[in-house]
Amino acid sequence: MARRGENIYHRKDGRWEGRYWIGTLPDGRRIYKSVYGRRYADVRRELAIQRASLYLTQEKPRSSDVLFEERAAYFLEFKVKPFVKETTLVGYRRLIVQHLIPEFGGMPLGALEPEDLQRYFSRLNGTLSHGTIGNIFSLLRTILRDAYADGKLARQIWQNVRLPRESKPPVRVLNREEQTKVEKLAFEQGRFEFILCLYTDIRLGELCALQWEDVDLEGRRLIIRHGMQRISSGGSSRVAMGTPKSASSRREIPLPTFLCAMLREQRRQVGEDARFVIPGKDGKNCDMRTIQSRFQRLTVELGIDGAHIHTLRHTYLQCPHLHCIRQHRSDLHRVRR
Repeated sequence: MARRGENIYHRKDGRWEGRYWIGTLPDGRRIYKSVYGRRYADVRRELAIQRASLYLTQEKPRSSDVLFEERAAYFLEFKVKPFVKETTLVGYRRLIVQHLIPEFGGMPLGALEPEDLQRYFSRLNGTLSHGTIGNIFSLLRTILRDAYADGKLARQIWQNVRLPRESKPPVRVLNREEQTKVEKLAFEQGRFEFILCLYTDIRLGELCALQWEDVDLEGRRLIIRHGMQRISSGGSSRVAMGTPKSASSRREIPLPTFLCAMLREQRRQVGEDARFVIPGKDGKNCDMRTIQSRFQRLTVELGIDGAHIHTLRHTYLQCPHLHCIRQHRSDLHRVRR
C-alpha cells in the first residue's frame, strides 16, 4: 500500500520500495529509479538523499524543470537537517509529506502561481486548525523563499497569499477555587509535580527531564537546561532527552520557600542516588504520558473540565494572584505536613 504523496510502496515480499524521478524520455514518459529497504523509515530517508543528490548534480536546472517535491527534499536534507533539532526536522517532514507533497509535489516550481497557493489555503479553512494552517504556510513560504534566493524560482509568489482569519479562544486557566482544589488533592495524593507546575513556568517536557543536578536549593532556583520530546517517525514514536524548546527556554526559575521545602522532602523520599526529580520506573525519568494521565484523573475526580497539564503553566503565567500568594504557601505546607 502506498504512503500518500511519497511514492513509497509495501511490496509483497515484505520490503518497501521507493521510486523517484530521474528524467524524461523523448516521447514525454517519465523515467524512475527505485530504492529498497526492510523498513519504511529507511526507504524514506534514502529517497530524500537520492532526490537531493540528483538535484545537486543536475546542470543548472531551469526553475520550470525543478519539481516542488525535489526542492522540498533538497531543503530538508541540506537547509534544515544540519541546523535543527530532530523533533523540528520530523515536524517539517510530516507537514511536507502529509500536506504539501500531495498538493504541489509533482508541479514544477515555474508552474506554480499565486492563485494555486491561495486556492489551497482557502480550501484548508475549516478542515485544519488555524495553527496547523499557519505552520504549513510558514514552511511552504520558507521553501519557496529559499528557492527564490537560489535562483530556482523567478517570482515571490507567496507574498500576496492571505490566510483565513483566526479567532483565538481564551486561554484556559484555573480560577482560584479550581486552583485550591487541585492543590489540596495533589497534596493528599503526593503529586508534588502538579504543585511544581502550578508555581513555576516549567513545561511538561522540562519537568520530566528535570534532574537533581538542576536543582539549587541554596540559591532557591531551578536551572532549565534539558527537555523531553516525543519523536514520531514511520508510524511509531520514541522519547528523547535534548535541549529545551528554544534558546530562550534555557533559563533559571526562582523558587519560593515552600517549594524548596517540598523539594527537600522529595529528595528524601526518592533517595540520594536518584537522578530525576520526578522518577519513573527503574529510576529513569517519568514518561510525559504518565504525568498527563495522572493529571487527567485528578481533574476528573475534582469535576474540572477543559484543563490539562499545560493549563498549570498558563495559570502561573496569566494569573497575578499566584505571584502574590506563592510565598505564603510555606505556612500551608507546614500545616498539611
